[in-house]
Amino acid sequence: MDSITVKKPRLRLVCLQCKKIKRKCDKLRPACSRCQQNSLQCEYEERTDLSANVAANDSDGFNSSHKLNFEQQPVLERTGLRYSLQVPEGVVNTTLSIWNTEDMLVIVGLVTFLDYPFAAHSLAQHDQYIRALCASLYGMALVDFSNYANGIPCEDTSRSILGPLSFIEKAIFRRIEHSKQFRVQPAALGLLYNAFSMEEENFSTLLPSLIAEVEDVLMQKKDCEILLRCFYQNIYPFYPFMDISLFESDLTSLLLQDDNNRWKISTEGKNVRKKIETLSLLTIVMAMALMHSKLDANLLSMVKENASESARKLSLLCHKLLCLLDVFRYPNENTFTCLLYFYVSEHLDPESPDCVLSPTNLLTLHHLLNLSMTLGLQYEPSKYKRFKDPEVIRQRRILWLGVQSLLFQISLAEGDAGKSNSEYMEAYLTDFEEYIEASSEYEKSSASESNVQMNDIVWNKYKFHVILSKLMSDCTSVIQHPQLFHILENIKRSEDFMAENFPTSSIYQPIHEKEPNAVKVGKSTVLDVMDIEKTEIFLTNIVGSMCFLNIFDVLSLHFEKKCVMHWEEYEKNYHFLTLKSFNAYLKLAGLISDYLENKFQGNILESRGYIIDKQICFMLVRIWMFQCRILLRFSYKQESQKKLASSSISTNDNEKEDEMIVILERLIKHIRNQMAHLVDLAKGKLQDSYFGAYQTVPMFRYVVYLIDVGGLVSVTNGFWDKISSDGEIPPKVQQAVRLKWGLDCNNSRRIKQKLISSQSLQSFNQVLLCQMEDAVLSSSFAIKANTAMSQNTTEEFFNISEEEALNQLLENNNFDAFWDLLGENLSDMPSL
Repeated sequence: MDSITVKKPRLRLVCLQCKKIKRKCDKLRPACSRCQQNSLQCEYEERTDLSANVAANDSDGFNSSHKLNFEQQPVLERTGLRYSLQVPEGVVNTTLSIWNTEDMLVIVGLVTFLDYPFAAHSLAQHDQYIRALCASLYGMALVDFSNYANGIPCEDTSRSILGPLSFIEKAIFRRIEHSKQFRVQPAALGLLYNAFSMEEENFSTLLPSLIAEVEDVLMQKKDCEILLRCFYQNIYPFYPFMDISLFESDLTSLLLQDDNNRWKISTEGKNVRKKIETLSLLTIVMAMALMHSKLDANLLSMVKENASESARKLSLLCHKLLCLLDVFRYPNENTFTCLLYFYVSEHLDPESPDCVLSPTNLLTLHHLLNLSMTLGLQYEPSKYKRFKDPEVIRQRRILWLGVQSLLFQISLAEGDAGKSNSEYMEAYLTDFEEYIEASSEYEKSSASESNVQMNDIVWNKYKFHVILSKLMSDCTSVIQHPQLFHILENIKRSEDFMAENFPTSSIYQPIHEKEPNAVKVGKSTVLDVMDIEKTEIFLTNIVGSMCFLNIFDVLSLHFEKKCVMHWEEYEKNYHFLTLKSFNAYLKLAGLISDYLENKFQGNILESRGYIIDKQICFMLVRIWMFQCRILLRFSYKQESQKKLASSSISTNDNEKEDEMIVILERLIKHIRNQMAHLVDLAKGKLQDSYFGAYQTVPMFRYVVYLIDVGGLVSVTNGFWDKISSDGEIPPKVQQAVRLKWGLDCNNSRRIKQKLISSQSLQSFNQVLLCQMEDAVLSSSFAIKANTAMSQNTTEEFFNISEEEALNQLLENNNFDAFWDLLGENLSDMPSL
């Protein structure tokens, strides 16, 4: 008798939904276009060993009632092959259409740009309450300034609530002085910029003058060597874009020692271009080391000023040398290394006035990414058979990892996650893993040059970047519309990977004496791998946590808008995601406050501040924005409840409204304390050293003040109330507000109505508020903020009026500088 051959089920390329109703499928993953258009849950067969029963069910098809039941079942009951997340009962899957490009456009004066989805300005425009507050503050500042400029007296000299100018007066003074200084800023290195090059006729006279300038800025040889060691120990481990042994070897042919124990630069002989490349790298390395050293609190002010000035000069000289090399016309691995360090130096500069990531910063980063692809770095170097030198292979590998690490650290949380780059990253990882499995050369080279653990840190971070990049790409697409549960599942898997590979428990553990896990770099520098790993754990966790906060926050806002008309369908989603975003905020704020308070048991060295603090400055702005978002809702909800309580006839209704008002009062106090605590910490550790923090800290102290005097709602409504009266707001100011914040002042009544309407926050109810209060009471950060924060954070500002602040700001011919600071065109404004 012949044996019966049983065929294994063949993996279907079409999705299960299209297969059931026998329609053409475009096979896009994770969801095909037809399923997206029809808001269906798109599924693909995951394994070739599917049971015959599953195959039979697939071929039978589903009737319409079965489909409806399928879509409404809890996620774990129907998606076992795909999802591992758990959601509360009543949370429904739905197709998401979140983004509106109008809310990402920024027009300020002569500047126009489309911001990233999770950038600060985009998030502010995405939330109607923060948008109204920002527009109101901006508009009222312009009104006060315009009135002053035109000689119109202040109508209310005894304004009960102070405006922001008295709080940010010093920051504006410093910003004006910064703009007046003869401060030569290097232009962003890009395809269209080239001041001069080696091909010009005057090169033979130009190069010696540049070398003389470099020699003049460099100090004695022993001081330069100290700065180099500072760079190797404190900066290089987190930006390892070069081979230090090769760099030191190149320096020996470039530098000579003169009779005064100073370095003499020699570019004579062969390989002049190579020597200029080494010199440009040396100048930017020294500039970064100087900027690192000036953050030492024990240094004299005069020493700090000298270090800062020398760093600026070296940075400018590096820029000139890179232009001389014409790096975009003659790209190679060495000049790309210089460009990466030049970018990092500008990004980490404590004296940069940027309070949030600027479009120039992000545009320059994309120039670097594009240049890396021009060099072919996006492909694993073992794929190129012509590369035989192991040093070249290793250099190309670390450069690709380097530019991707910058994207991870700087722009990923902003929503900068293009699909093409994600695909390159994933393919690179696959090729690299195949390479190390097939060859022992990598293990030999890594054993001789660094520790295996060091490589694990780098590659785990890269893998996490791949995972997060795919998540952010799904969330930020304007064209494709993902499914909610697909996003939540991706977040769950990303959180699991971060917890497993970057556990925060290790940075809270006491340090026990043990032999350091040492790695030697260069001739005499030894690094502790455990120390580097713990710093990377912290940096990776704050980036990952920021990404999760941004996604949950935007999803919460999305369902808040849905609940206005369809609360019965989406209220569970809104509560679930609002609580998720609130918990994500508490976690991230707790990490950052612990860092600012040095709570990591010495696991993160104080010398790491140059690497970490600039990122903390940017993240604090995001956290404070989230706190403003919550405080605004608490405050408007409280006003709404007070109106309901005053109009209620039933005693039971009054008791219910009173109970909710009490809960809101407690929550406002909690979040106020948390904001004040972070503001105090930032003032103590960051405000004096970082120009960005010097500007943002007093602005959010003003928000704390508004909470203390109960004026957050009235200040948010103030501009819109004024604009309702004809002639109150100059047309020029209305236009500026419309262009920057996208709010049409002709619709001021409608804007205010949306803010004060009880329907806008009808699902922001007592059930959710109680859950949020439980989260606060169980958070160590919240408990600490309630006990540690100072009660009097704004007394110093009560002795100055808005008119006095304007008088001080505009004296000494500061008018033009102040108006430029607001980003406006001077052509239509009066001249003082």
